[in-house]
Amino acid sequence: RGNAALAAKALNAANIGDAAQAAAGLAFTCGECHATVGKGPDFPPGEPPTADRSEPKSQMLRHQWAAERMWQGLVARSDETWRAGAAALTDAPLSLDAITANVELPDEVKALGQRVHGLGERALMTPEWTGRRQIYGEFITACASCHRGGC
Repeated sequence: RGNAALAAKALNAANIGDAAQAAAGLAFTCGECHATVGKGPDFPPGEPPTADRSEPKSQMLRHQWAAERMWQGLVARSDETWRAGAAALTDAPLSLDAITANVELPDEVKALGQRVHGLGERALMTPEWTGRRQIYGEFITACASCHRGGC
């Protein structure tokens, strides 16, 4: 019942932030069940891809890897997997000049690199899963703020 309500909330969200928080809630409730029954998926984190500051594709691959690990950490209640994703965010380059050389960006999009690094640092320092759920929703919102605009 909880996941159905969260899925409906994500589907009917009025904005990206609400949809992202509902999606983070889905991962969180999966993790609650896995923690309760003591079983769940095993997502070994592996190593993040390297990101070249002059190569936008490699930058986005590192961000995607971090997002996947943080999602998997929430679902599996794996501190190791969550922290691997968070650590990858703390230094994941986001060189918007290389990504959008011919596009004028609003100031909030220009500040995304610092925001994403800050979210990674907060994610590393937040031990409780409810706080991690909130941070993951904020991270997905940050991603969408650029991607929905065509960055």
